[in-house]
Amino acid sequence: MPSTYVPARNIIFLSFALSFAETIKASAIFIGAHAQDYSGYPDCRPEFFKAFEKTAKTGTASGDKIKIIAPLLHKNKSQIIRLGQRLGVPFELTWSCYRGKKYPCGKCDSCYYRAKGFKEAGFLDPLLER
Repeated sequence: MPSTYVPARNIIFLSFALSFAETIKASAIFIGAHAQDYSGYPDCRPEFFKAFEKTAKTGTASGDKIKIIAPLLHKNKSQIIRLGQRLGVPFELTWSCYRGKKYPCGKCDSCYYRAKGFKEAGFLDPLLER
């Protein structure tokens, strides 16, 4: 298990999102999990999202009307970064580091994969340009 593993993180996020989605009568919940994560994080696997959707259908009054959508699930970091560039994502406002300092540590797994993704996508990470 990676050192950045947070037990049941996506279960918690999706549970809160499901409660809110049902309250506002939303038809979908979007989550940014992706393929690179599910090798080390059990709640980033495609089968987890299918199981959670089934739980939503059986555990809420209107859950059968709420879809769980993970559009990045089968993309790697560089594909996500390229997509973000095309969409104008302000990457300078995003954060991946688990060390919680003023600047990314550059050493944790999240920093490593982020830097690798930017490099493979052919872009400079604005958080490392400072």
